Amino acid sequence: MFCVLYGTIARAQIDTLQYELKGSVLVSTGNKSGLKGRLSEGMTLERSLIDRMPQFLGSGDPIGLMRMLPGVQTVTEYESGIHICGGENSHNDVSVAGVPVFGVSHLFGFFSAFNPLHYQQISFSTSPDLRSNRIGGSIIMEIPDSASKAAVSGELSLGLMAAQGSLKLKGKKNVQATLSARQSFLNQLYGPWLKLEGDPIRYGFGDWNATISVGVSPNDIITFDCYTGSDDASLLEPNIGSDISFKWGNAIAACHWKHNGGDWKMNNSLFFSGYMSRMNLSQADLKLSLPSHIGTIGYKGNYNKRCFRTSTELALYDALPQSPEVDSNFGDNSLTQRSQRGLEANMSILYDTLLASRLGISAGLKAGVFVDSGQRLYPQFTPQFSLSYKFGRCGKAAFHTGWYHQNLFQTGLSNVGLPVQFWFLAGAYSKPQSSLHFDLSYDLGLLNDALLLSAELYFKKLYNQVEYRGTLLDYLNASYRTEDYLLKGDGMNYGLNLMLQKVSGRMTGWIAYSFGRALRRFDNPDYPGIYPSSHERLHELNAVCSWSAGPCQFSGTFVYASGSPFTVPEYFYVSSGGIVTQYGRYNGGRMRPYIRLDLSANITIIKNERQENGINLSLYNALGRRNDVIYKMTFSEERDKYAFRPMSFFLRFVPSISYYHRF
Repeated sequence: MFCVLYGTIARAQIDTLQYELKGSVLVSTGNKSGLKGRLSEGMTLERSLIDRMPQFLGSGDPIGLMRMLPGVQTVTEYESGIHICGGENSHNDVSVAGVPVFGVSHLFGFFSAFNPLHYQQISFSTSPDLRSNRIGGSIIMEIPDSASKAAVSGELSLGLMAAQGSLKLKGKKNVQATLSARQSFLNQLYGPWLKLEGDPIRYGFGDWNATISVGVSPNDIITFDCYTGSDDASLLEPNIGSDISFKWGNAIAACHWKHNGGDWKMNNSLFFSGYMSRMNLSQADLKLSLPSHIGTIGYKGNYNKRCFRTSTELALYDALPQSPEVDSNFGDNSLTQRSQRGLEANMSILYDTLLASRLGISAGLKAGVFVDSGQRLYPQFTPQFSLSYKFGRCGKAAFHTGWYHQNLFQTGLSNVGLPVQFWFLAGAYSKPQSSLHFDLSYDLGLLNDALLLSAELYFKKLYNQVEYRGTLLDYLNASYRTEDYLLKGDGMNYGLNLMLQKVSGRMTGWIAYSFGRALRRFDNPDYPGIYPSSHERLHELNAVCSWSAGPCQFSGTFVYASGSPFTVPEYFYVSSGGIVTQYGRYNGGRMRPYIRLDLSANITIIKNERQENGINLSLYNALGRRNDVIYKMTFSEERDKYAFRPMSFFLRFVPSISYYHRF
């Protein structure tokens, strides 16, 4: 794939064909890449690119494709979340048209969290923004803003794990709607083969979207947007008489009003967003339940006029941290956990201008306050400054810095894509998070911008970071308190991101390299010194390539990532039928490097003015590599001894086929 990508660079100049007709010049640039923008300005992933990429069990994954961008750490098959420039998953502002979404994950993270048929593009940035109340990057799912010219159009897709569809309707008086749905059928088709180390698994998920836009005047559009998703999983272990079930889901509802006043624009949004989860464990003498939730209702307003941009936000939060409910032979150890409530209010102003056609300056300030359940006030001021300079044909350099704040935390047992993590608000357990951010970027266009080269250096100093150090057995303790199992401290992220894109021609794609450190220091005597975060990847190389040949499109993605850290046991022994383990330095070991190649082919069968249909053939992990996903204690009956060894994904190759129909 690398040879093919580089082999097309020499032909980049001939991708542009010019035709002279009666004094006019018509320019055709061939097929365009579905990745727009640059690191210094933010990027967008278009639907067309997601459709061309390899799919897992017949479903496109926009979040999975984002992990191929520079600065976004790769996760294994049993992990979930998005880690941008060394940040935690909860540091990111993940939203649908500006409305925050919590719990962005289906099972284990390798199923797409969003239905790709509903969203027209995804906006991505590695840097925080004044309009965001997060200290990390941003991922914005852009809702449909227009329907097709036809009164009725849509798309259907049928894969090996789920069916999904989207219907677009265009009515009179500037009314248009997009309705989408997706439902899995894993249990019906693969029930006998769904097993984890021999134990049966049952899993299903579904999500539904509705976006309705009404043009009340030539300059005013009101949009109603709704989304809901639900997951249901269970694991039966008959050997030990254990039954574990998980339920989780999220929902959003919003009303957006956009007004175009010519030289000024305004956007107002009223929204609700919620997420809930529950884990239930049942054995002969034990019942354990872990409920948690978070919800917010609020208002956002943005006003832009020439060089000025202002924003206002008001949000009310209600969060229930993971609250164990235990019923066992040893008594009822249930924890009476109260919901946390908080109020967040912010106002910001940003001035952005271009001086002498080359020098760009952007300066802004956000003033806000957070009020927790105890009526404690946390005043917050966020200054932001950016400077850019265009060197003509020699590219563009940009510098960005800011001091950002965040009042939400997410932590828990692990990030395996199951509801064993929880959200809580600043105040009761920790002061609000904050981050001092710096980044320096450089972008250069080559061969008439057929190639784009980007580089980015970043540094983040993190304050008031929190990690959970408890285990499932700790919930059985009658004196359990959440705050007793929280590690608190600071952190530091720094690194380098490089990217080379080919944006036009029959072949498009990119190669990206990232070096990054994500270091943490905790104020606990059991964790002395500085440690790497569990998601840290020292080196990562990603390559994405797509080639069009008539009715066929061939694509491939390749990732090489350094092994993630884990804590290695120094020794362990069996005492009274249990395993006693003495661990070494926290996150002192590294897994083997993670290597994966995915391939796909889109074959168009019929394409005309009325319809288009075809099939997608994909092969996940084409190299068949057994990548480490987790280390665990195992017992060998043949050798009659315990061992601490890595565990890999239970499938070596994952082929898939899906059928799509557009009308």
